[in-house]
Amino acid sequence: MNTDTKSILKMVLLQDITIGKTNPRKAFDEDAINELTTSVKEKGVIQPILLRPGGKDGSYELVCGERRFRASQNAGIADIPAYIRELSDDEALELQITENLQRKDVHPMEEAYAFKQLLERHTPEEVAARVGKKEYFIKQRMKLNDLLPEWQKLFYKNLLNMTNALNLAVLPVNTQKEMLKDSDITKDNIDKQNSIRLNEYRLRSYSGDLNKAPFDRADTTLDKKAGPCISCQFNSAVANLFPDAVKSSVCSNISCYKHKCDVSFDQELKKALEDPAIVFISSNYYLDDKKIEERLQKEKHTILRSNDYNGIGIQIDDIEDYVTWCDGEDEDDYNDETEMRAAYDRYVSGLENSKQETDKKIASGKYLKAFIVDGNGKGLFKYIEIRKKAATKDSKKAVESGKASAADIDNEISRIRDRQKRNAELDAEKVHKQIVDAMSQDKSLKAVPAAFTTTDRALMLFLICQNADYSSRDQIKKVIGTYGSASNGNGNCDKLFTQLEAITDEQLAYLVRTFIFQKFKNNLPHGDGGYMVRKLAELLGTIPIAAYETEQQEKAAKRQKNVEKRIAELQQQKKDLKPKPEAKPKTPTKKAAKK
Repeated sequence: MNTDTKSILKMVLLQDITIGKTNPRKAFDEDAINELTTSVKEKGVIQPILLRPGGKDGSYELVCGERRFRASQNAGIADIPAYIRELSDDEALELQITENLQRKDVHPMEEAYAFKQLLERHTPEEVAARVGKKEYFIKQRMKLNDLLPEWQKLFYKNLLNMTNALNLAVLPVNTQKEMLKDSDITKDNIDKQNSIRLNEYRLRSYSGDLNKAPFDRADTTLDKKAGPCISCQFNSAVANLFPDAVKSSVCSNISCYKHKCDVSFDQELKKALEDPAIVFISSNYYLDDKKIEERLQKEKHTILRSNDYNGIGIQIDDIEDYVTWCDGEDEDDYNDETEMRAAYDRYVSGLENSKQETDKKIASGKYLKAFIVDGNGKGLFKYIEIRKKAATKDSKKAVESGKASAADIDNEISRIRDRQKRNAELDAEKVHKQIVDAMSQDKSLKAVPAAFTTTDRALMLFLICQNADYSSRDQIKKVIGTYGSASNGNGNCDKLFTQLEAITDEQLAYLVRTFIFQKFKNNLPHGDGGYMVRKLAELLGTIPIAAYETEQQEKAAKRQKNVEKRIAELQQQKKDLKPKPEAKPKTPTKKAAKK
Protein backbone atom coordinates (compact mmCIF):
# COMPACT_ATOMS: atom_id res chain seq x y z
CA MET A 1 0.00 0.00 0.00
CA ASN A 2 1.09 3.52 -0.65
CA THR A 3 2.90 5.12 2.30
CA ASP A 4 4.27 8.08 0.37
CA THR A 5 5.15 11.21 2.36
CA LYS A 6 2.35 13.01 0.48
CA SER A 7 -0.16 10.64 2.09
CA ILE A 8 -1.94 11.42 5.38
CA LEU A 9 -2.79 8.54 7.73
CA LYS A 10 -6.06 8.92 9.66
CA MET A 11 -9.17 7.07 10.79
CA VAL A 12 -12.07 7.57 8.37
CA LEU A 13 -15.75 6.79 8.92
CA LEU A 14 -16.97 4.01 6.60
CA GLN A 15 -20.07 6.07 5.81
CA ASP A 16 -17.83 8.76 4.28
CA ILE A 17 -16.25 6.32 1.79
CA THR A 18 -17.59 5.49 -1.67
CA ILE A 19 -16.30 2.74 -3.95
CA GLY A 20 -14.84 4.11 -7.19
CA LYS A 21 -16.06 2.75 -10.52
CA THR A 22 -12.53 2.43 -11.95
CA ASN A 23 -11.40 -0.59 -9.90
CA PRO A 24 -10.55 -3.34 -12.44
CA ARG A 25 -11.32 -6.04 -9.87
CA LYS A 26 -14.84 -7.34 -10.50
CA ALA A 27 -15.00 -10.67 -8.64
CA PHE A 28 -14.61 -11.20 -4.89
CA ASP A 29 -14.45 -14.55 -3.11
CA GLU A 30 -17.23 -14.41 -0.52
CA ASP A 31 -15.61 -17.13 1.63
CA ALA A 32 -12.36 -15.13 1.73
CA ILE A 33 -14.33 -11.96 2.62
CA ASN A 34 -16.04 -13.84 5.46
CA GLU A 35 -12.67 -15.05 6.80
CA LEU A 36 -11.32 -11.51 6.65
CA THR A 37 -14.46 -10.26 8.43
CA THR A 38 -13.77 -12.64 11.32
CA SER A 39 -10.19 -11.37 11.49
CA VAL A 40 -11.35 -7.74 11.48
CA LYS A 41 -13.76 -8.44 14.35
CA GLU A 42 -10.95 -9.99 16.41
CA LYS A 43 -7.95 -7.80 15.53
CA GLY A 44 -9.27 -4.83 13.57
CA VAL A 45 -7.86 -3.64 10.23
CA ILE A 46 -4.07 -3.91 10.41
CA GLN A 47 -3.11 -2.55 6.96
CA PRO A 48 -4.62 0.84 6.03
CA ILE A 49 -6.59 1.28 2.81
CA LEU A 50 -5.85 4.04 0.28
CA LEU A 51 -8.36 6.84 -0.36
CA ARG A 52 -8.45 10.07 -2.30
CA PRO A 53 -10.62 13.14 -1.55
CA GLY A 54 -14.02 12.65 -3.15
CA GLY A 55 -15.55 16.11 -3.11
CA LYS A 56 -16.44 19.25 -1.14
CA ASP A 57 -18.73 17.27 1.19
CA GLY A 58 -15.71 15.70 2.90
CA SER A 59 -16.28 12.25 1.40
CA TYR A 60 -13.54 9.96 0.09
CA GLU A 61 -13.22 7.61 -2.87
CA LEU A 62 -11.71 4.17 -2.32
CA VAL A 63 -8.60 3.55 -4.43
CA CYS A 64 -7.07 0.34 -2.98
CA GLY A 65 -8.28 -2.04 -0.28
CA GLU A 66 -11.85 -2.94 -1.26
CA ARG A 67 -11.67 -6.36 0.45
CA ARG A 68 -10.73 -4.71 3.76
CA PHE A 69 -13.46 -2.14 3.26
CA ARG A 70 -16.12 -4.79 2.59
CA ALA A 71 -14.95 -6.91 5.54
CA SER A 72 -15.12 -3.83 7.81
CA GLN A 73 -18.69 -3.17 6.69
CA ASN A 74 -19.61 -6.78 7.42
CA ALA A 75 -17.89 -6.59 10.82
CA GLY A 76 -20.01 -3.56 11.75
CA ILE A 77 -17.12 -1.27 12.72
CA ALA A 78 -17.52 2.48 12.35
CA ASP A 79 -14.16 3.61 10.98
CA ILE A 80 -11.06 2.28 9.26
CA PRO A 81 -7.38 3.37 9.04
CA ALA A 82 -6.63 4.96 5.68
CA TYR A 83 -3.96 6.84 3.78
CA ILE A 84 -5.43 9.97 2.15
CA ARG A 85 -3.64 11.06 -0.99
CA GLU A 86 -4.37 13.49 -3.82
CA LEU A 87 -4.51 11.41 -7.01
CA SER A 88 -5.66 12.12 -10.55
CA ASP A 89 -8.01 9.65 -12.24
CA ASP A 90 -5.11 8.17 -14.21
CA GLU A 91 -2.91 7.83 -11.12
CA ALA A 92 -5.71 6.18 -9.13
CA LEU A 93 -6.50 3.76 -11.92
CA GLU A 94 -2.86 2.76 -12.41
CA LEU A 95 -2.44 2.12 -8.68
CA GLN A 96 -5.57 -0.05 -8.68
CA ILE A 97 -4.41 -2.01 -11.69
CA THR A 98 -0.91 -2.56 -10.30
CA GLU A 99 -2.19 -3.63 -6.89
CA ASN A 100 -4.65 -6.10 -8.43
CA LEU A 101 -1.98 -7.61 -10.67
CA GLN A 102 0.26 -8.23 -7.65
CA ARG A 103 -2.39 -10.34 -5.90
CA LYS A 104 -1.67 -14.06 -5.70
CA ASP A 105 -5.29 -14.96 -6.47
CA VAL A 106 -5.72 -12.62 -9.43
CA HIS A 107 -8.01 -14.16 -12.05
CA PRO A 108 -6.76 -14.29 -15.68
CA MET A 109 -9.88 -12.39 -16.78
CA GLU A 110 -9.03 -9.58 -14.35
CA GLU A 111 -5.48 -9.55 -15.71
CA ALA A 112 -6.88 -9.25 -19.23
CA TYR A 113 -9.03 -6.26 -18.28
CA ALA A 114 -6.15 -4.64 -16.38
CA PHE A 115 -3.69 -5.06 -19.25
CA LYS A 116 -6.24 -3.56 -21.63
CA GLN A 117 -6.43 -0.43 -19.46
CA LEU A 118 -2.65 -0.22 -19.06
CA LEU A 119 -2.12 -0.51 -22.82
CA GLU A 120 -4.22 2.60 -23.30
CA ARG A 121 -1.42 4.50 -21.52
CA HIS A 122 1.73 2.44 -22.18
CA THR A 123 3.38 0.31 -24.86
CA PRO A 124 3.36 -3.50 -24.52
CA GLU A 125 7.07 -3.38 -23.62
CA GLU A 126 6.42 -0.89 -20.81
CA VAL A 127 3.49 -2.93 -19.45
CA ALA A 128 5.59 -6.11 -19.51
CA ALA A 129 8.35 -4.34 -17.53
CA ARG A 130 5.86 -2.94 -15.00
CA VAL A 131 4.21 -6.25 -14.17
CA GLY A 132 7.24 -8.51 -14.61
CA LYS A 133 5.74 -10.63 -17.40
CA LYS A 134 6.74 -11.40 -20.96
CA GLU A 135 5.05 -9.66 -23.88
CA TYR A 136 3.67 -13.00 -25.04
CA PHE A 137 1.91 -13.38 -21.68
CA ILE A 138 0.44 -9.87 -21.96
CA LYS A 139 -0.86 -10.49 -25.49
CA GLN A 140 -2.28 -13.88 -24.52
CA ARG A 141 -4.22 -12.40 -21.59
CA MET A 142 -5.39 -9.48 -23.74
CA LYS A 143 -7.09 -11.94 -26.10
CA LEU A 144 -9.44 -12.95 -23.28
CA ASN A 145 -11.16 -9.57 -23.60
CA ASP A 146 -12.64 -10.85 -26.87
CA LEU A 147 -14.72 -13.45 -25.02
CA LEU A 148 -18.48 -12.95 -25.02
CA PRO A 149 -19.79 -11.62 -21.65
CA GLU A 150 -21.53 -14.98 -21.06
CA TRP A 151 -18.25 -16.88 -21.54
CA GLN A 152 -16.42 -14.33 -19.36
CA LYS A 153 -18.93 -14.92 -16.57
CA LEU A 154 -18.38 -18.68 -16.72
CA PHE A 155 -14.62 -18.13 -16.79
CA TYR A 156 -14.82 -15.82 -13.75
CA LYS A 157 -16.67 -18.58 -11.90
CA ASN A 158 -13.85 -21.01 -12.83
CA LEU A 159 -16.34 -23.21 -14.69
CA LEU A 160 -14.31 -22.80 -17.88
CA ASN A 161 -10.61 -23.65 -17.92
CA MET A 162 -7.88 -21.42 -19.30
CA THR A 163 -7.23 -23.52 -22.41
CA ASN A 164 -10.86 -23.50 -23.51
CA ALA A 165 -11.19 -19.79 -22.70
CA LEU A 166 -8.26 -18.95 -25.00
CA ASN A 167 -9.58 -21.24 -27.73
CA LEU A 168 -12.96 -19.53 -27.55
CA ALA A 169 -11.47 -16.02 -27.46
CA VAL A 170 -9.94 -16.36 -30.92
CA LEU A 171 -13.31 -17.21 -32.47
CA PRO A 172 -15.56 -14.55 -34.06
CA VAL A 173 -18.49 -13.29 -31.97
CA ASN A 174 -21.08 -15.15 -34.06
CA THR A 175 -19.14 -18.39 -33.70
CA GLN A 176 -18.85 -17.91 -29.93
CA LYS A 177 -22.63 -17.49 -29.83
CA GLU A 178 -23.04 -20.74 -31.77
CA MET A 179 -20.73 -22.52 -29.33
CA LEU A 180 -22.77 -21.13 -26.44
CA LYS A 181 -25.97 -22.38 -28.02
CA ASP A 182 -24.35 -25.74 -28.82
CA SER A 183 -23.37 -26.07 -25.15
CA ASP A 184 -27.01 -25.52 -24.02
CA ILE A 185 -25.98 -22.56 -21.90
CA THR A 186 -28.51 -19.71 -21.66
CA LYS A 187 -28.78 -16.52 -19.63
CA ASP A 188 -31.40 -18.27 -17.49
CA ASN A 189 -29.28 -21.28 -16.53
CA ILE A 190 -25.79 -19.75 -16.60
CA ASP A 191 -25.80 -19.35 -12.78
CA LYS A 192 -26.78 -23.00 -12.32
CA GLN A 193 -23.77 -24.43 -14.19
CA ASN A 194 -21.35 -26.56 -12.17
CA SER A 195 -18.70 -26.94 -14.83
CA ILE A 196 -18.30 -26.51 -18.59
CA ARG A 197 -16.37 -29.08 -20.56
CA LEU A 198 -16.14 -28.15 -24.21
CA ASN A 199 -15.85 -30.87 -26.80
CA GLU A 200 -12.45 -30.27 -28.40
CA TYR A 201 -13.52 -31.75 -31.73
CA ARG A 202 -16.45 -29.34 -31.93
CA LEU A 203 -14.24 -26.49 -30.80
CA ARG A 204 -11.79 -27.23 -33.57
CA SER A 205 -14.58 -27.51 -36.15
CA TYR A 206 -15.91 -24.10 -35.10
CA SER A 207 -12.48 -22.49 -35.40
CA GLY A 208 -12.20 -23.21 -39.12
CA ASP A 209 -8.42 -23.65 -38.86
CA LEU A 210 -7.58 -25.42 -42.11
CA ASN A 211 -4.03 -26.21 -41.00
CA LYS A 212 -5.48 -28.37 -38.22
CA ALA A 213 -8.42 -29.75 -40.18
CA PRO A 214 -9.08 -33.47 -39.49
CA PHE A 215 -9.61 -34.04 -43.22
CA ASP A 216 -7.72 -33.73 -46.51
CA ARG A 217 -8.08 -30.14 -47.77
CA ALA A 218 -7.69 -31.34 -51.38
CA ASP A 219 -10.47 -33.94 -51.06
CA THR A 220 -13.24 -33.29 -53.64
CA THR A 221 -15.64 -35.93 -52.26
CA LEU A 222 -16.36 -34.46 -48.81
CA ASP A 223 -18.66 -31.83 -50.30
CA LYS A 224 -19.00 -32.04 -54.08
CA LYS A 225 -20.86 -28.73 -54.27
CA ALA A 226 -18.30 -26.77 -52.25
CA GLY A 227 -15.29 -28.55 -53.76
CA PRO A 228 -11.80 -28.83 -52.21
CA CYS A 229 -10.65 -26.30 -49.59
CA ILE A 230 -7.38 -25.52 -51.39
CA SER A 231 -9.24 -23.59 -54.10
CA CYS A 232 -12.29 -22.42 -52.16
CA GLN A 233 -13.23 -18.72 -52.00
CA PHE A 234 -13.84 -19.06 -48.24
CA ASN A 235 -10.22 -20.11 -47.65
CA SER A 236 -8.37 -17.01 -46.38
CA ALA A 237 -5.14 -18.15 -48.08
CA VAL A 238 -6.67 -18.46 -51.56
CA ALA A 239 -7.22 -14.74 -52.12
CA ASN A 240 -3.94 -13.74 -50.47
CA LEU A 241 -0.95 -12.93 -52.66
CA PHE A 242 1.58 -13.79 -49.96
CA PRO A 243 2.76 -17.42 -49.61
CA ASP A 244 3.18 -17.09 -45.83
CA ALA A 245 -0.57 -16.59 -45.50
CA VAL A 246 -1.02 -20.34 -46.08
CA LYS A 247 0.26 -20.89 -42.57
CA SER A 248 -2.76 -19.00 -41.19
CA SER A 249 -5.32 -20.53 -43.55
CA VAL A 250 -8.81 -20.18 -42.07
CA CYS A 251 -12.23 -21.15 -43.45
CA SER A 252 -14.91 -18.49 -43.03
CA ASN A 253 -17.73 -20.85 -44.04
CA ILE A 254 -18.05 -22.58 -40.66
CA SER A 255 -21.12 -24.65 -41.56
CA CYS A 256 -19.28 -26.16 -44.55
CA TYR A 257 -16.15 -26.75 -42.46
CA LYS A 258 -18.18 -28.54 -39.75
CA HIS A 259 -19.96 -30.62 -42.40
CA LYS A 260 -16.62 -31.77 -43.86
CA CYS A 261 -15.37 -32.66 -40.37
CA ASP A 262 -18.42 -34.88 -39.81
CA VAL A 263 -18.30 -36.51 -43.27
CA SER A 264 -14.57 -37.17 -42.92
CA PHE A 265 -15.10 -38.75 -39.51
CA ASP A 266 -17.78 -41.09 -40.83
CA GLN A 267 -15.49 -42.16 -43.70
CA GLU A 268 -12.51 -42.79 -41.42
CA LEU A 269 -14.65 -44.64 -38.88
CA LYS A 270 -15.86 -46.96 -41.65
CA LYS A 271 -12.23 -47.73 -42.58
CA ALA A 272 -11.35 -48.39 -38.95
CA LEU A 273 -14.29 -50.78 -38.46
CA GLU A 274 -13.22 -52.79 -41.50
CA ASP A 275 -9.71 -53.36 -40.06
CA PRO A 276 -9.71 -55.99 -37.25
CA ALA A 277 -6.26 -54.78 -36.06
CA ILE A 278 -7.58 -51.29 -35.21
CA VAL A 279 -8.43 -50.45 -31.58
CA PHE A 280 -10.65 -47.55 -30.56
CA ILE A 281 -9.77 -44.90 -28.01
CA SER A 282 -11.59 -42.04 -26.33
CA SER A 283 -9.17 -39.27 -25.40
CA ASN A 284 -11.45 -37.44 -22.96
CA TYR A 285 -12.93 -40.25 -20.86
CA TYR A 286 -16.34 -39.84 -22.48
CA LEU A 287 -17.98 -40.07 -25.89
CA ASP A 288 -19.93 -37.13 -27.24
CA ASP A 289 -21.87 -39.32 -29.66
CA LYS A 290 -23.73 -42.09 -27.78
CA LYS A 291 -24.71 -43.79 -31.04
CA ILE A 292 -21.03 -44.45 -31.82
CA GLU A 293 -20.51 -45.88 -28.34
CA GLU A 294 -23.54 -48.14 -28.61
CA ARG A 295 -22.49 -49.34 -32.05
CA LEU A 296 -18.92 -50.15 -30.98
CA GLN A 297 -20.08 -51.99 -27.86
CA LYS A 298 -22.75 -53.91 -29.80
CA GLU A 299 -20.11 -55.08 -32.29
CA LYS A 300 -17.86 -56.15 -29.37
CA HIS A 301 -15.21 -53.48 -29.93
CA THR A 302 -13.15 -52.40 -26.94
CA ILE A 303 -12.98 -48.68 -26.18
CA LEU A 304 -9.75 -47.72 -24.43
CA ARG A 305 -9.64 -44.71 -22.11
CA SER A 306 -6.68 -42.35 -21.69
CA ASN A 307 -5.32 -44.24 -18.68
CA ASP A 308 -5.24 -47.52 -20.66
CA TYR A 309 -2.53 -46.56 -23.15
CA ASN A 310 0.50 -44.39 -23.91
CA GLY A 311 0.61 -42.27 -27.06
CA ILE A 312 3.69 -42.41 -29.26
CA GLY A 313 5.17 -38.90 -29.22
CA ILE A 314 3.77 -35.44 -30.01
CA GLN A 315 3.49 -35.05 -33.76
CA ILE A 316 4.38 -31.46 -34.69
CA ASP A 317 4.53 -30.39 -38.31
CA ASP A 318 6.35 -27.07 -38.23
CA ILE A 319 8.18 -24.57 -36.02
CA GLU A 320 5.15 -22.29 -35.61
CA ASP A 321 3.13 -25.08 -34.00
CA TYR A 322 6.11 -25.99 -31.84
CA VAL A 323 6.56 -22.38 -30.68
CA THR A 324 2.87 -22.21 -29.76
CA TRP A 325 3.09 -25.50 -27.90
CA CYS A 326 6.20 -24.44 -25.98
CA ASP A 327 4.60 -21.14 -24.96
CA GLY A 328 1.47 -22.92 -23.84
CA GLU A 329 3.46 -25.36 -21.73
CA ASP A 330 5.72 -22.92 -19.91
CA GLU A 331 6.50 -19.38 -20.96
CA ASP A 332 9.66 -19.22 -18.84
CA ASP A 333 11.38 -22.23 -20.48
CA TYR A 334 12.43 -20.27 -23.58
CA ASN A 335 13.76 -16.73 -23.82
CA ASP A 336 13.05 -16.13 -27.50
CA GLU A 337 12.10 -17.82 -30.76
CA THR A 338 15.73 -18.71 -31.50
CA GLU A 339 15.83 -20.97 -28.45
CA MET A 340 12.51 -22.50 -29.48
CA ARG A 341 13.82 -23.22 -32.99
CA ALA A 342 16.88 -24.89 -31.49
CA ALA A 343 14.60 -26.98 -29.28
CA TYR A 344 12.53 -27.87 -32.34
CA ASP A 345 15.64 -29.04 -34.21
CA ARG A 346 16.58 -31.23 -31.25
CA TYR A 347 13.06 -32.61 -31.17
CA VAL A 348 13.08 -33.49 -34.89
CA SER A 349 16.51 -35.08 -34.53
CA GLY A 350 15.21 -37.19 -31.68
CA LEU A 351 12.25 -38.34 -33.76
CA GLU A 352 14.51 -39.39 -36.62
CA ASN A 353 16.83 -41.31 -34.28
CA SER A 354 13.95 -43.25 -32.75
CA LYS A 355 12.03 -43.86 -36.01
CA GLN A 356 13.70 -47.19 -36.81
CA GLU A 357 13.08 -48.53 -33.32
CA THR A 358 9.45 -47.35 -33.44
CA ASP A 359 8.93 -49.07 -36.82
CA LYS A 360 10.25 -52.33 -35.36
CA LYS A 361 7.81 -52.16 -32.45
CA ILE A 362 4.92 -51.44 -34.81
CA ALA A 363 5.93 -54.44 -36.96
CA SER A 364 6.18 -56.69 -33.88
CA GLY A 365 2.74 -55.66 -32.66
CA LYS A 366 3.92 -53.90 -29.51
CA TYR A 367 2.52 -50.63 -30.85
CA LEU A 368 -1.08 -50.76 -32.01
CA LYS A 369 -2.86 -48.55 -34.51
CA ALA A 370 -5.82 -46.77 -32.89
CA PHE A 371 -8.73 -44.66 -34.12
CA ILE A 372 -9.78 -41.68 -31.97
CA VAL A 373 -13.55 -41.52 -31.61
CA ASP A 374 -13.86 -38.51 -29.32
CA GLY A 375 -12.28 -35.29 -28.11
CA ASN A 376 -8.96 -33.89 -29.27
CA GLY A 377 -7.88 -35.69 -32.44
CA LYS A 378 -11.34 -37.15 -33.17
CA GLY A 379 -11.34 -38.89 -36.53
CA LEU A 380 -7.55 -39.34 -36.63
CA PHE A 381 -5.38 -42.45 -36.37
CA LYS A 382 -2.42 -42.77 -34.01
CA TYR A 383 -0.11 -45.46 -32.65
CA ILE A 384 -0.40 -46.39 -28.99
CA GLU A 385 1.18 -48.74 -26.49
CA ILE A 386 -1.18 -50.58 -24.13
CA ARG A 387 -0.27 -49.88 -20.53
CA LYS A 388 0.58 -52.77 -18.27
CA LYS A 389 -2.50 -52.17 -16.13
CA ALA A 390 -4.83 -52.64 -19.09
CA ALA A 391 -3.01 -55.81 -20.20
CA THR A 392 -3.26 -57.39 -16.72
CA LYS A 393 -7.07 -57.17 -16.73
CA ASP A 394 -7.25 -60.03 -19.25
CA SER A 395 -4.47 -61.91 -17.45
CA LYS A 396 -6.46 -61.91 -14.21
CA LYS A 397 -9.48 -63.36 -15.99
CA ALA A 398 -7.28 -66.02 -17.61
CA VAL A 399 -5.78 -67.05 -14.23
CA GLU A 400 -9.23 -67.25 -12.59
CA SER A 401 -10.57 -69.38 -15.46
CA GLY A 402 -7.62 -71.80 -15.25
CA LYS A 403 -6.52 -71.06 -18.82
CA ALA A 404 -3.53 -68.83 -18.02
CA SER A 405 -0.26 -68.79 -19.89
CA ALA A 406 3.13 -68.15 -18.27
CA ALA A 407 2.87 -64.49 -19.35
CA ASP A 408 -0.61 -64.24 -17.77
CA ILE A 409 0.73 -65.59 -14.47
CA ASP A 410 3.64 -63.10 -14.53
CA ASN A 411 1.19 -60.28 -15.20
CA GLU A 412 -1.01 -61.39 -12.30
CA ILE A 413 1.98 -61.52 -9.92
CA SER A 414 2.97 -58.04 -11.08
CA ARG A 415 -0.61 -56.82 -10.53
CA ILE A 416 -0.68 -58.18 -6.98
CA ARG A 417 2.65 -56.54 -6.15
CA ASP A 418 1.51 -53.21 -7.63
CA ARG A 419 -1.70 -53.41 -5.62
CA GLN A 420 0.25 -54.09 -2.44
CA LYS A 421 2.48 -51.08 -3.17
CA ARG A 422 -0.60 -48.92 -3.69
CA ASN A 423 -2.11 -50.19 -0.43
CA ALA A 424 1.05 -49.10 1.38
CA GLU A 425 0.69 -45.64 -0.18
CA LEU A 426 -2.95 -45.49 0.95
CA ASP A 427 -1.93 -46.49 4.48
CA ALA A 428 0.54 -43.58 4.55
CA GLU A 429 -2.13 -41.22 3.20
CA LYS A 430 -4.59 -42.25 5.93
CA VAL A 431 -1.98 -41.65 8.64
CA HIS A 432 -1.16 -38.28 7.07
CA LYS A 433 -4.84 -37.29 7.12
CA GLN A 434 -5.06 -38.16 10.82
CA ILE A 435 -1.97 -36.03 11.46
CA VAL A 436 -3.41 -33.06 9.54
CA ASP A 437 -6.80 -33.35 11.28
CA ALA A 438 -5.11 -33.42 14.68
CA MET A 439 -2.92 -30.42 13.80
CA SER A 440 -6.01 -28.46 12.73
CA GLN A 441 -7.35 -28.79 16.27
CA ASP A 442 -4.00 -28.35 18.04
CA LYS A 443 -3.79 -25.04 19.91
CA SER A 444 0.02 -25.00 19.96
CA LEU A 445 0.10 -24.49 16.17
CA LYS A 446 -1.91 -21.29 16.59
CA ALA A 447 0.39 -19.87 19.27
CA VAL A 448 3.82 -18.20 18.95
CA PRO A 449 6.45 -20.90 19.70
CA ALA A 450 8.92 -20.52 22.54
CA ALA A 451 11.95 -20.95 20.28
CA PHE A 452 13.07 -21.02 16.64
CA THR A 453 14.31 -24.57 15.90
CA THR A 454 16.39 -26.12 13.13
CA THR A 455 13.19 -27.67 11.78
CA ASP A 456 11.58 -24.22 11.57
CA ARG A 457 14.62 -23.04 9.67
CA ALA A 458 14.40 -25.94 7.20
CA LEU A 459 10.67 -25.28 6.71
CA MET A 460 11.35 -21.61 6.03
CA LEU A 461 13.97 -22.55 3.43
CA PHE A 462 11.51 -24.97 1.82
CA LEU A 463 9.00 -22.11 1.42
CA ILE A 464 11.64 -19.96 -0.27
CA CYS A 465 12.71 -22.72 -2.65
CA GLN A 466 9.15 -23.70 -3.57
CA ASN A 467 8.08 -20.13 -4.33
CA ALA A 468 11.16 -19.15 -6.32
CA ASP A 469 10.81 -18.65 -10.07
CA TYR A 470 12.65 -20.81 -12.60
CA SER A 471 15.59 -18.43 -13.03
CA SER A 472 16.08 -18.30 -9.25
CA ARG A 473 15.98 -22.08 -8.97
CA ASP A 474 19.06 -22.35 -11.16
CA GLN A 475 20.90 -20.21 -8.62
CA ILE A 476 19.44 -22.23 -5.74
CA LYS A 477 20.87 -25.41 -7.24
CA LYS A 478 24.34 -23.83 -7.03
CA VAL A 479 23.82 -23.41 -3.29
CA ILE A 480 22.27 -26.71 -2.22
CA GLY A 481 23.11 -28.94 -5.16
CA THR A 482 20.29 -31.12 -6.46
CA TYR A 483 17.25 -29.31 -5.08
CA GLY A 484 14.20 -29.99 -7.20
CA SER A 485 15.14 -33.61 -7.90
CA ALA A 486 15.65 -34.85 -4.36
CA SER A 487 12.19 -36.32 -3.95
CA ASN A 488 9.90 -36.00 -6.99
CA GLY A 489 7.43 -38.29 -5.27
CA ASN A 490 9.93 -41.16 -4.98
CA GLY A 491 10.01 -41.26 -1.21
CA ASN A 492 13.32 -39.41 -0.87
CA CYS A 493 11.84 -36.39 0.91
CA ASP A 494 14.11 -37.01 3.90
CA LYS A 495 17.10 -36.34 1.61
CA LEU A 496 15.67 -32.95 0.71
CA PHE A 497 15.03 -32.11 4.36
CA THR A 498 18.62 -33.09 5.22
CA GLN A 499 19.89 -30.77 2.47
CA LEU A 500 17.87 -27.88 3.85
CA GLU A 501 19.03 -28.50 7.43
CA ALA A 502 22.68 -28.40 6.31
CA ILE A 503 22.45 -24.91 4.76
CA THR A 504 24.68 -22.36 6.50
CA ASP A 505 23.67 -18.84 7.54
CA GLU A 506 25.65 -17.43 4.63
CA GLN A 507 23.86 -19.72 2.17
CA LEU A 508 20.54 -18.75 3.74
CA ALA A 509 21.32 -15.07 3.22
CA TYR A 510 22.18 -15.85 -0.42
CA LEU A 511 18.85 -17.61 -0.95
CA VAL A 512 16.80 -14.88 0.72
CA ARG A 513 18.49 -12.10 -1.27
CA THR A 514 18.07 -13.98 -4.55
CA PHE A 515 14.41 -14.71 -3.85
CA ILE A 516 13.56 -11.14 -2.74
CA PHE A 517 15.18 -9.61 -5.82
CA GLN A 518 13.56 -11.97 -8.34
CA LYS A 519 10.15 -11.82 -6.65
CA PHE A 520 9.82 -8.07 -6.12
CA LYS A 521 12.20 -6.39 -8.59
CA ASN A 522 9.31 -5.19 -10.77
CA ASN A 523 7.21 -3.83 -7.89
CA LEU A 524 6.62 -0.10 -7.63
CA PRO A 525 8.92 1.74 -5.17
CA HIS A 526 6.11 2.86 -2.86
CA GLY A 527 4.86 -0.72 -2.30
CA ASP A 528 6.13 -3.12 0.36
CA GLY A 529 7.97 -5.32 -2.15
CA GLY A 530 9.64 -2.37 -3.87
CA TYR A 531 10.72 -0.98 -0.51
CA MET A 532 12.31 -4.33 0.45
CA VAL A 533 14.29 -4.34 -2.81
CA ARG A 534 15.52 -0.84 -1.88
CA LYS A 535 16.65 -2.11 1.55
CA LEU A 536 18.44 -5.03 -0.12
CA ALA A 537 20.25 -2.59 -2.42
CA GLU A 538 21.33 -0.57 0.62
CA LEU A 539 22.54 -3.78 2.27
CA LEU A 540 24.70 -4.70 -0.72
CA GLY A 541 26.50 -1.37 -0.46
CA THR A 542 27.57 -1.49 -4.11
CA ILE A 543 24.59 0.25 -5.70
CA PRO A 544 25.03 4.06 -6.16
CA ILE A 545 21.52 4.89 -4.90
CA ALA A 546 22.39 8.47 -3.94
CA ALA A 547 23.80 9.16 -7.41
CA TYR A 548 20.65 7.84 -9.06
CA GLU A 549 18.47 9.99 -6.82
CA THR A 550 20.58 13.10 -7.41
CA GLU A 551 20.40 12.61 -11.17
CA GLN A 552 16.63 12.11 -11.05
CA GLN A 553 16.15 15.11 -8.76
CA GLU A 554 18.00 17.28 -11.26
CA LYS A 555 15.68 16.09 -14.02
CA ALA A 556 12.66 16.67 -11.78
CA ALA A 557 13.82 20.19 -10.94
CA LYS A 558 14.30 20.99 -14.62
CA ARG A 559 10.88 19.57 -15.38
CA GLN A 560 9.33 21.64 -12.57
CA LYS A 561 10.84 24.82 -14.00
CA ASN A 562 9.36 24.04 -17.39
CA VAL A 563 5.98 23.40 -15.78
CA GLU A 564 6.08 26.67 -13.86
CA LYS A 565 7.15 28.53 -17.00
CA ARG A 566 4.32 27.04 -19.00
CA ILE A 567 1.75 27.80 -16.30
CA ALA A 568 2.98 31.42 -16.12
CA GLU A 569 2.60 31.71 -19.89
CA LEU A 570 -0.94 30.38 -19.73
CA GLN A 571 -1.85 32.69 -16.87
CA GLN A 572 -0.51 35.67 -18.83
CA GLN A 573 -2.45 34.46 -21.88
CA LYS A 574 -5.56 34.43 -19.73
CA LYS A 575 -4.94 38.02 -18.57
CA ASP A 576 -4.45 39.17 -22.16
CA LEU A 577 -7.82 37.86 -23.22
CA LYS A 578 -10.17 40.68 -24.27
CA PRO A 579 -13.34 40.73 -22.19
CA LYS A 580 -16.41 39.68 -24.13
CA PRO A 581 -18.97 42.46 -24.72
CA GLU A 582 -22.03 42.19 -22.54
CA ALA A 583 -24.97 40.75 -24.37
CA LYS A 584 -27.82 43.21 -25.01
CA PRO A 585 -31.12 42.29 -23.41
CA LYS A 586 -33.57 40.87 -25.89
CA THR A 587 -36.63 42.91 -26.84
CA PRO A 588 -39.68 41.07 -25.63
CA THR A 589 -42.01 39.85 -28.36
CA LYS A 590 -45.62 40.97 -28.47
CA LYS A 591 -46.71 37.50 -27.29
CA ALA A 592 -44.34 37.66 -24.33
CA ALA A 593 -45.41 41.24 -23.52
CA LYS A 594 -49.06 40.18 -23.38
CA LYS A 595 -48.17 37.47 -20.90
